[in-house]
Amino acid sequence: GFGSTDLVIMAIRPLPLWKHAFAYVTLGLLCGWYYFLMILYPLLLFLMYRGSYIAGGIFVALLVLSFIPLKFKVWEGFMYCWIWNVWRDYFDFTGDWSSLTEQSEKNKKAGRPDKFFFFEFPHGIFPMGQFLSASLIRDITPGKMICGTGADIVFMFPVMRHVMAWIGTNPAKRANITKILNRGDHLAIIPGGIAEMYLMNPDTEGIFLRKRQNTVKAAIQEGADIVPVFFFGNTRIFSTVGKNSSDSLMSKLSRKLRA
Repeated sequence: GFGSTDLVIMAIRPLPLWKHAFAYVTLGLLCGWYYFLMILYPLLLFLMYRGSYIAGGIFVALLVLSFIPLKFKVWEGFMYCWIWNVWRDYFDFTGDWSSLTEQSEKNKKAGRPDKFFFFEFPHGIFPMGQFLSASLIRDITPGKMICGTGADIVFMFPVMRHVMAWIGTNPAKRANITKILNRGDHLAIIPGGIAEMYLMNPDTEGIFLRKRQNTVKAAIQEGADIVPVFFFGNTRIFSTVGKNSSDSLMSKLSRKLRA
């Protein structure tokens, strides 16, 4: 590995009201999609029981979207549309990947192809920084994709699974890691995952890496450069309810549900 690449989320700055409202509503739905479905499904079932065909149609459509096979192919029309600029402006998102550019130049002079494995920290309750950086790929690694990875449970929910697939995110499996790197794309992973969600502290930033040797081993075996990326502000967007530690009840429940 080499150096580091820091992507930064700073304080919210003033925006036109419509942009602020748009970002607030859409990002709120995105982050709370799981909870929204927990309310929507029972409501649809109740309305179906009362004879609503519209509710039945929506329920069937959501089930189909939950199980229809995904192509995991980037949809550039979505990936590079204006929505991402509004979202990043909402958080005053800025980034610095100069060290990555320098390493790429060194590889080029040495006749060695770039093969980057991005280790992104921290996860936070929702990996907002990682998500917002998805459409900056053309600036960070021109000519090559950076494919993300996510927990299996992410790909069980309708709409959310499609959004993740549209930005090139794949289930975090070893076979996918090998496939992505072997076809010439770069790979990004959040090693801390669920465990890192419960290391948040208002005064300090924590990462979970000690028990992720297999991820490091995979990068070495694939001959990829490990690029550590830190997103400042990720853990300040949301906070947990109750005791915040890896031994808390919520932490154990999250690990059990993989969510």
